Amino acid sequence: RLLQRARALGVQTHLVASPAGVLSAHHELGLARPDWISLEARPGDVKAQPVELAQVLRSALRLAPDRLVIGEVVGRDAGVAAHALASSVDGALVGAAGDGAAAALARIAALARGGNADLGESAARELVGMAFDVAVHVVRHPDGVVRVQSIERVAGGSAAGFHTQPVFALTPSGYADVSGGAN
Repeated sequence: RLLQRARALGVQTHLVASPAGVLSAHHELGLARPDWISLEARPGDVKAQPVELAQVLRSALRLAPDRLVIGEVVGRDAGVAAHALASSVDGALVGAAGDGAAAALARIAALARGGNADLGESAARELVGMAFDVAVHVVRHPDGVVRVQSIERVAGGSAAGFHTQPVFALTPSGYADVSGGAN
């Protein structure tokens, strides 16, 4: 559910190749599907008021989507996204920047706290830990190809940090099952 990328990598490139959804908070995906609705957050200008990601998410959730794609979680809207994913949307894909699963999850928790002064650090980590099941880390390699670097199962969050379990990792010889055989 969390597509987490290295900081220098664009989000759109990687979410387009991901499983199709019914609703998207990232307008540029533009999947050609009859059941696809694209909603877009945008900054305000002289002609129109801003539409924040939190507003887009609330509107999307009213439509009870089977799938939800959020191009990237940024700013105080991370709390709304985490609440939605923890409580009502099972099939979601979210983009976030970070140098690994723990870093991306911690960033989302910090952003969620920034949008809600009443949300403590431990509570933010627990919320984010409940919101995401899997973190997929993608990296652009020196040859220019973007590859999945690792996949980790998100087991939860607490005051001590995030608890993840490695599932697969890219090694020089290819992918390795690093889960230890556990399901």
